[in-house]
Amino acid sequence: MPLRAEFDARSKAMAWRTGDAPDQRTSSDAAGGFALIEVLVAVVVLSVGILGVLALQLNALAYSHSAYVTSVASVQAMDLEERMRANSAAADTYTAIDPDEIKAIDASDACQAGDGCSAEALAEYDMRRWVANTRRLFPATLKISLETAGAGVYELVLEWHERDRDDMHDEDEATRSLRYLFRLDKAGAAPAAGAT
Repeated sequence: MPLRAEFDARSKAMAWRTGDAPDQRTSSDAAGGFALIEVLVAVVVLSVGILGVLALQLNALAYSHSAYVTSVASVQAMDLEERMRANSAAADTYTAIDPDEIKAIDASDACQAGDGCSAEALAEYDMRRWVANTRRLFPATLKISLETAGAGVYELVLEWHERDRDDMHDEDEATRSLRYLFRLDKAGAAPAAGAT
């Protein structure tokens, strides 16, 4: 009998380990259910992290585009300053032209070829060409203002609208602008003290 009792004890132990015993679960079944919950939680945490990275990337793109447009505005402002500096004898002609009325380059051919073009005609040609080029580089909402701010001092304001970065889901637009002040010396005059 001792052999029979030992065999029964081993059979029960084997049944317990393999899960054949009635109403008894193995520890591996419980661990398998817990591992599934861990995987689901890990997937949720990973998804939230990926969504955060995507939102960060969208904001980075919006800020990068805004910085690009502002850089273009600065370059265009310096371009107009240099055009006016090269033709400073007709600087007041630049401010007399209304940029809102310029839709395309429609200056005379004489200034394009360089034949018989007066300083005023060159100023008008430069302004029309500059406005047309600037409008191509900006959103359609661009507003341009060039005014005299004093003796030989000019103020150029470029204003445009772009989607508000703080609220990417709305169609709200934020107004961005560049105000550029510059001074032109009279043609042939020496620069004022302290001028660069």
